[in-house]
Amino acid sequence: MDDDEIPDVIRLDDPDRPLLVAKALERAGFNRKRRGAAKKRKNKFNAKTCSWDGYTFQSLVERRRYLYWKDELAAGRIVTLEVHPMAYLPYGFTWRLDFWVVYPDGSDRYEDVKGAATRRRDRGAAFKRRLFDGEHPYNPVRIVEERTNPLTGRVEWTEA
Repeated sequence: MDDDEIPDVIRLDDPDRPLLVAKALERAGFNRKRRGAAKKRKNKFNAKTCSWDGYTFQSLVERRRYLYWKDELAAGRIVTLEVHPMAYLPYGFTWRLDFWVVYPDGSDRYEDVKGAATRRRDRGAAFKRRLFDGEHPYNPVRIVEERTNPLTGRVEWTEA
């Protein structure tokens, strides 16, 4: 059977059906065999995914914030640290936040870590934040970003 003999309609009871389908797909530009390694999908904001202590963080900034909270927990300034808590929002939405922290006085705090550029461009997170804040008006999500002080060179965490 030549390539020119591929019919427009392939019948289900045709004994050469698998071969005809494969040839039709190959002619259309689909190749069943992958050549080379599959490319890893890049993050929308060029953040590098990393793992630490069994957690997978979506960015290096998020991992640094985790290390900050871990130091605070070891020093006794916070009582509980939960990484990647799931928030259930109205209309069936869910949001995987970055951190939930409980202080010794019983107050708690939800955090989502963003880079400065990400905070301005991520409309999905802004929408979910409004939904979360509507459900929890007395405990809103804190959007936190990392900044380096140009005078001292120290890393500072600011709320956006």
